[in-house]
Amino acid sequence: MRSDARGIDTPRFEFKTGSKRDFKWTVNLKRGQLITSQRDLAKKWGWHRTSIVRFLTKLESWGEISVRKSETGREYMIVTFLNYDEENPRGKENELF
Repeated sequence: MRSDARGIDTPRFEFKTGSKRDFKWTVNLKRGQLITSQRDLAKKWGWHRTSIVRFLTKLESWGEISVRKSETGREYMIVTFLNYDEENPRGKENELF
């Protein structure tokens, strides 16, 4: 985890630009986007799923991310970091995502 400007410990997201192909669909991701699920984030971070929902909702309310869910909302979601390019210019050695 790392602390953001608000002093809040935030979990680290790791992803790369490209395509995610599963059995029924292909999703093309842009720089600053992550495809994941609440279950995957809960497992990775060791949090309860309700904590994941609250955390993502808070980030959305602060204008940090947008979340687009699958039709049922359970299979996957695409998280877009809204200011990603401004905060992580290309060519930066320590780029997180």
